[in-house]
Amino acid sequence: KYSNVLKNDVVRGLDLKKDTLLRVIYIKMGNVSKLVFTMHHIIIDGWCISILFDKFLSYYNALLKGKPFSSVEKEMLNEKDQQSEYSEYVSWITKQDKKSAMNYWHELLADYESNCDIKPMMKPEASNEQMSRISVSIDEDTTMILKNIAERNECTLNTLAETALGVMLQAYSGSNDIVFGKVVSGRNAILRGIENMVGLFINTIPVRVTTEKE
Repeated sequence: KYSNVLKNDVVRGLDLKKDTLLRVIYIKMGNVSKLVFTMHHIIIDGWCISILFDKFLSYYNALLKGKPFSSVEKEMLNEKDQQSEYSEYVSWITKQDKKSAMNYWHELLADYESNCDIKPMMKPEASNEQMSRISVSIDEDTTMILKNIAERNECTLNTLAETALGVMLQAYSGSNDIVFGKVVSGRNAILRGIENMVGLFINTIPVRVTTEKE
């Protein structure tokens, strides 16, 4: 079964010392074919998923239309020459002013003493799942109210959402000063073609939300 193949692939995992960090499984079920890509997060971030599959489909469709493989390969190499290597990004990031960065975060987190602990009310059932996803839709009227609040405070909806998350964490933890991690794209380096580079660029930075009685 297709579901069993996926389950076994997840259970297999990825050995960073022995495995290739990207593998592909081709499954044919009657008239239906599926292609499963499995890759380790250490080599790719979410931004890259669309880049990777757009390029894959582009080359695949070119071959389907009869374009010679040598021609497609040449196109791939030309595109590669037009952007920087991931190693150049690593080199750029290692040259950044670490002392200045440490001073910035030290100032942001000055006097922060809370652990923002949220203790569970009951013991969850044992599970092999490492994550779950819940999607929530907001109606049009609520969205307009949120947009108006953001405009009045000269901030973005994203900032408003982060503030709401901070206030919620304060309520659950019983502290009026909390810090949570925010994942950012990390593609602020001035490198040729960085928007289309494939690699791990994300960074998790601390966001502090403090409220006062007034």
